[in-house]
Amino acid sequence: MRWIPKAKSSKWWLIAVLSALLTAVSLCGIRFGLLQHEFDGGIAFRFLILSLVLSFLFSMGGWLGGKLFWICSSAGLLLALIMMGVYADDSSGWEDLISILVFMELTAAGIAAGIVAELIRLLARKLGRHQ
Repeated sequence: MRWIPKAKSSKWWLIAVLSALLTAVSLCGIRFGLLQHEFDGGIAFRFLILSLVLSFLFSMGGWLGGKLFWICSSAGLLLALIMMGVYADDSSGWEDLISILVFMELTAAGIAAGIVAELIRLLARKLGRHQ
């Protein structure tokens, strides 16, 4: 994991911005491309805000030293975007709801997995010092 920046590195904020842009473009691509909804600047702006919040949350975890949190959260977000696109292939109305629910669930699962991974790493370090 040498390619991941160290804690307190300013590179984390560049990663956050790039991740937010890629996430926002992906969300807009699914909504306005795959689902073929008419472009709405308000919805696109909300996607940008959601992307910024998630990306900066994940990068803040990495900036604080939680590399496993960042990896798991980002993997959950990537999987969420992929599955959102898969479930959004037919646009009868329910697919919109299902795809956003899948997105939220998988993103939350990635965050939870990252927290659990960091807790396990912390516990392993604590137990390793007492031996």
